[in-house]
Order: sequence, then C-alpha cells, then structure tokens
Amino acid sequence: MKNRTGKISILIFTIFNLWAIFSYRPCLAAEPVLLINEIYYHPSIDSADEWVELYNAGDVEVNLKGWTIADNTAEDTLSSADLLIPPRYYVLIAKSNSIWAGWSPDLASPPANLIFIELNSSIGNGLGNSGDNLQLSDGPGTTVDALSWDEDKTFFDLVGAAKGHSLERLDPLVDTDTAADFIERPLPSPGRQYTKPSYSDDIIITEILPEPADGADNEFIEIYNRSTAEVDLGGWKIDDIEGGSSPYTLPATTILPPGTYLVFYNSQTGVALNDSGDTARLLDPLGEMKAEVSYGQAQRGQSYALFGQDWQWTLTLTSGAVNVFELPENDEEGEAEPAETMSVSEAREGEETDATLTGTVTAPPGTLSDQYFYLEDHTGGMQIYSYHKDFPALKSGDRITVSGTLSEANSERRLKTVSQADIAVNDSGDLPPPTEIAIANIGEKDEGRYIKIKGKVTAAAGATFRVGDGAQEIKVIIRDQTGIQKPRLRRGDEVEIAGILSQYQGEYRLLPWRQEDVKIVQLESETESELAPSGADEWAYLVITIILFILWNLLAGAKKKLPASPLALPQRFAAAIF
Repeated sequence: MKNRTGKISILIFTIFNLWAIFSYRPCLAAEPVLLINEIYYHPSIDSADEWVELYNAGDVEVNLKGWTIADNTAEDTLSSADLLIPPRYYVLIAKSNSIWAGWSPDLASPPANLIFIELNSSIGNGLGNSGDNLQLSDGPGTTVDALSWDEDKTFFDLVGAAKGHSLERLDPLVDTDTAADFIERPLPSPGRQYTKPSYSDDIIITEILPEPADGADNEFIEIYNRSTAEVDLGGWKIDDIEGGSSPYTLPATTILPPGTYLVFYNSQTGVALNDSGDTARLLDPLGEMKAEVSYGQAQRGQSYALFGQDWQWTLTLTSGAVNVFELPENDEEGEAEPAETMSVSEAREGEETDATLTGTVTAPPGTLSDQYFYLEDHTGGMQIYSYHKDFPALKSGDRITVSGTLSEANSERRLKTVSQADIAVNDSGDLPPPTEIAIANIGEKDEGRYIKIKGKVTAAAGATFRVGDGAQEIKVIIRDQTGIQKPRLRRGDEVEIAGILSQYQGEYRLLPWRQEDVKIVQLESETESELAPSGADEWAYLVITIILFILWNLLAGAKKKLPASPLALPQRFAAAIF
C-alpha cells in the first residue's frame, strides 16, 4: 500500500511540474524604446533648419547621456549629461530651438511632452536631399534605430520626401525595421503626430475673365465663400491647367468672410488663362482640388460666370460682386443641338470640347471618389467627373449614356458633367472582366480602363505599394473608402492586381476598388519548414521529451515485473503505475 501511495505521489508531482513548466511565462523588465519618428531634411526655404524628431514609444524613461545621432559622414552627441526622456515624449533635434516659432504658430508654446536638443550646428554633415542615412546610437555605441532614403540604400530602399515635406513613422508605436514604417507628409508636424487637416468645401470659383479687352494683366479668377463662417485661405493655391502657369500661393493672412468674394488678377498672381481654352483651379494646402472650371474658346471682353449650377459667357463683368447675365444683341438663345455620340477613344484623342459617350460603368461613384466614376467601352475608358457629386444611383455593369465637357486634370482626360440629368441609365449587366496588360506595355490608350497586372512587389509603404514585371513597375494605391483589406506585403511577393488605370501628374497608378482584385499569387517565402522553431515550439518539444522519459521509465519498471504468461500483463502494468 505504501509503495502504491508513493507512486501516486510521484505521478501527481510530475503532472504539477509539467503544468508549471508549460504555463511559465517569464517576467521581463520593460525595455527602453526610443525611435526616429520624423525627419525634415529638405526645407522649402534653403536657409531653414533641418530637424529630426525622436519618440519614446516604450514604458520606461530613457537617459540620453552619451547618445549620438549621425548621418553618413558625421556624428553629434545629444547630451553629455543626464537627460531623461519620459514615456510618450517627443525629442526635437535641430541646429536651433528657434525653429519652433516658424512651425507652430497655432500653438502659444511647445507641447508639454516635447523636449528640445539644440546642436548649434547642422545634423551630421547636413542631411542630403538626394539621399542620406540617419543612425541613433545609445551610450555604449549600439545602434538603436536607423533609416536611409532615396539614393542611400544603407538601411532601406525608401523613396524620399519632396521639398518642404517630411518622412514620418506611420505609427509611432510600430517598428518593423522596414521602409514600410515611414510615409511622406506634405505638412510636417514637429513635436506631435501628423493629423490630416480638414479644409473647407465651401470656397468656389464663380467667375473668370480669360481674354479681357484691355490687356492680359486684367485677366481674373474670382472665388466666393458660400459658407456662414470665415475661412482661412493661407497656403491655398490659384492655378490654371496642370503644366501651365506656376501656381500662386495665397498669403498666410488671407481670411475670406462668409458671403464675400475675392478676386485674383493676372498682374498679381502670374496665372495666365489661355484664350483657346484652359482650366482655372483652386487647391488647398495639401494640393487637393477644391474648385475648378474649364472653358473652350474664350470670348473677348466676356467673362465666364456661374449662374446657379450653369456656366455662361456674359458681357457684364462683375468682379467681386453678384454675376449678371447679358448676351450680345445679335445672340439668340435657343435649344442646343444634341451632341453626337462618339467612342471613348475618339473623345480622348479629339479636340472637341463637348462629347456624348455610351459605355459600361466600371468603378461607380463613391468607390474611388465621390466626385467621379469610370466608364468603359470597347475602345477605352474615361473618368466621368462632377464637381457637385451629382450622380444617379449607379453600379458596376450599368450601361449608360453621358454628356458633358471634355477636360484634363492632373494629366488625366475626363468628361465633366453638371448634374445627374446628364446621365441616362440604359440597362444593367455584369461588370466586364479586366483586361490583362503587361506593366511594360501600359500607355495612354489604357488610361481610364479596368485592367489587370501581374508582377512582384518592389516596394510597400502603408496603403501604397509598387509592382514590377522586370521591365517596368507601377504604383498601386488602395484608398480607405474602398474598404479593401490590404494583405501584408513583402518585397518579392508575386501578386495579381486589378483596378482602374489612372494618371496623376504624369505618373500612372492602379486603383483597385474591390477586395477580390487584390490577390497574392505566391509569397516571397512560403516554406515554414525552413523556419527555426519558435520559443513556444521549443517548450512543446521539452514537455513531450519529459513525458516520453517518464513513460519509458514506467514501462521499464513494468517490464521487470512481467509474468511468464502474457495474460497477466494488464494487471502487472497497472500495478507498476499505481
């Protein structure tokens, strides 16, 4: 009896120890995590200072004594004395602390969780606009964080930021040590995380004068605040068609009260409107279109003015006042002849200003934008645009007839409509399959079409990635409003992407709008057997080994007591255990 009780105790003790081993979770002290969060290396004004922002993403304070920051040629010590950075604090490193006043005029003082480090010299040897790297090292000299951009590929193959923009960590608490951690920001935000500003949609263009009778200096573009609140227009831009005159940036002190007009003359802005046809545009500080109007051949001495939702040429010029409609005496209003239907390719290549198209809806309104959708016929595709977002209920596969004015914005051809009355739904059907095209063969004829490409991921950052086929590559953008859940992509993954081929400022990009159009064909590495076992796997192997060892010893004990007759085996084996 005593022997049996002892064996039961051994078994219970063994099970308890196995449970303790399997459920053990080591308690580790929190590690300091100080990361490079944002860099501003290509100032919009040559004399302005560069800066680097760090962020303590950990749960413990970090002492910067002896820490250094370096570019590819020189190194700076951040502090020779104790300098404690609490969790969730920012550190702003620059030549001079005086940069704060220029960056945050909206804040009376720096945020409470911001600490300055004044170097009194350039960061490193001066951060290179065309490419450089940045390394953050602790007191013992261990590299804590690093990145590189543009021509410098030391750490990342990361596309650099445009002049006046910055590179910021997409999530200050995430560090994957890849280029995907960073994104370009048009509005740098030292001392705090970037938040996309919201700009008014209530500033509209109401009148333009392309061909004055008294000289080009008197050309004007008039805007109007139709809201009930004043709007700060500092940093907004007045411009003509993409690639035309240089845009004019409104001064920081430009305030437009509600219900008032503001007129910009060519003599002030340098924005010249072509007599043969052009586009007047109003853009917010992010470069996003807020208002635009296109016209064909200008009428000398007449302005092109907005009346309700319609634009008309009028003899009465009313800069800064309510528009007045007046036709020449020999003009008689009558019903316009209906426009002749043409193919998409004819509309894309022709010089006509008005067109009527018949085709199938591919990406309907609201999928890629609330202001436009895409139509396709057997000859090509085109963007159908409405400033007022006035469309009938459309879905992919609808066959429609649409009339409007042909124009071009950001290098992309489109048809502008005034209201949903310009669109007639003929019948409904299925969305045609995308046309598969080799990336290297993509050209102007494919713009606006629903296409499919295959290739390997060459770069990925946030909702944007690039796909190449060995000869050429193309940018793919997944917009938030599509609802597409972008898979985690790595360089080298083989993918199959379908979407609308769009063009922005001379660069083609592919815009998927359906989840099924974003497919990973093969991951860059799919062989799990080649991966080293994880920590959890090692614990499992240890537990299995211990169990097998115990069973082996129990069986060995049972074997010694085996009787000559095999019929007694079960009873003796049970006795050996208990």
